[in-house]
Amino acid sequence: MSSVPFFLLPKFMQDRIESCRKAEREARKKAFDKMKEDPIIWDDKTKFEKFMVVDTQSWYEHTREFWPFQDQYVVDRRVTTDWKRELETDIVIDVTKNPDYPDRMLYRHQLLPAGDFLEMRGSKYQKGEIAFTEDTVIPTIIRDRRFSWSVWMSFTPMEYMTLRAGTRFARGDVLVGGLGMGWQAKKIAAKKNVKKVTVVEKEKALIDVIGPTLPKTIEVVHGSVYDYLKKNSITKHDRVVLDIWPGIMDSRDDYKLHRLFREVTGLRERTWCWGGKPRGY
Repeated sequence: MSSVPFFLLPKFMQDRIESCRKAEREARKKAFDKMKEDPIIWDDKTKFEKFMVVDTQSWYEHTREFWPFQDQYVVDRRVTTDWKRELETDIVIDVTKNPDYPDRMLYRHQLLPAGDFLEMRGSKYQKGEIAFTEDTVIPTIIRDRRFSWSVWMSFTPMEYMTLRAGTRFARGDVLVGGLGMGWQAKKIAAKKNVKKVTVVEKEKALIDVIGPTLPKTIEVVHGSVYDYLKKNSITKHDRVVLDIWPGIMDSRDDYKLHRLFREVTGLRERTWCWGGKPRGY
């Protein structure tokens, strides 16, 4: 059964829906005000909770060093939390720098208002919500496909927490699939038991912009991580950390990787996937 647009609903139903929404907003605000008095102090060992209110300054203290662009720090105004809406007042950095690239990619420091909740996951099975005690900057890369916007990636507690296991898994010579904003590659490279980090990224435009923000010890290769793994013996890398999927559950249906696990001896045991390995393993 298809859903009916809100404006086509009878007036009494619209009023009922608005009343429920108002009650939900008031309940959230009440819960936020109470939890704000004793917020979670963020660190690398912060555990998942279904409803989290995090101290903004502690979040910055442990994560801001991994932002790709430190000088674009915005704190003086509020920005919509509707990621797909472009505002004239947005600070937008065109990260494409390639006129032949079919899409635009825009880097923004979105300012999330205090008390506004984001989706939060501690793992693929743990789902909740998180808010900050103050207006909080969220580094975001948005892809503009000319007729539509979509958030390609962002740096929130969800990304940080769900990727921690991959960082812990890394040791020795590490292959990272997917550059993103470069923060996980930096975290892995900073580990004492990691000797070398190689990142494989298929988006040349992203490499051109994020690549220069990485330490020189991190090697970035342009290409498909599937082709790279097929051509390069797995013995070249001690660990493989993959974060190449839009959603945390998408890796489970990655049949290309499923086939590679069958074809390349030892690959499965040395690989960590965001969201888990493809089904069948």
